[in-house]
Amino acid sequence: MNDSQYLFAESGNECFLKITGSVNYTTCLGFKKFTEQLLQRSKLNKISINLCEAKSIDSTNLGVIAKYANYMITHCGSKAIIYSTNPNITSILNGSGFGQVFEIVDEIRQPLPGLYPIPGSEFESKKEIGDTLIESHTTLMNLNEENREKYSNIVEALRNSPSRS
Repeated sequence: MNDSQYLFAESGNECFLKITGSVNYTTCLGFKKFTEQLLQRSKLNKISINLCEAKSIDSTNLGVIAKYANYMITHCGSKAIIYSTNPNITSILNGSGFGQVFEIVDEIRQPLPGLYPIPGSEFESKKEIGDTLIESHTTLMNLNEENREKYSNIVEALRNSPSRS
């Protein structure tokens, strides 16, 4: 049984997300689709992401989360906020360059409003899995030069994978 959960609330132009449990590429499709729809339709000026109850997070989910940083920097000229009290998660965030594009806070400074679950979704094909992995890792790769070196071989291998045909 997977203990992961993606939660969401929106108040005016503010968006609150919370990710709990152990999240990986098998759990992220609903979150990815939700993120794409939210960022296309919204006029957000503040985004907060609570990872305090996350046990583990993979690079595919990090790539989806990085879209919130890109949105805030492009549309607002400011950083989204990530709350993380788990030193392992904070280390992963910093190791992926998130400290450059997010404000990472090691405590919760504001109460979150009532959060609603983001509906899950299952991958319909191996190609959809591959496309999601490529997109997420390309987003991470484009955050900084260190990530470009770290993820470029992964992206290239995924693009050349026979299962993408």
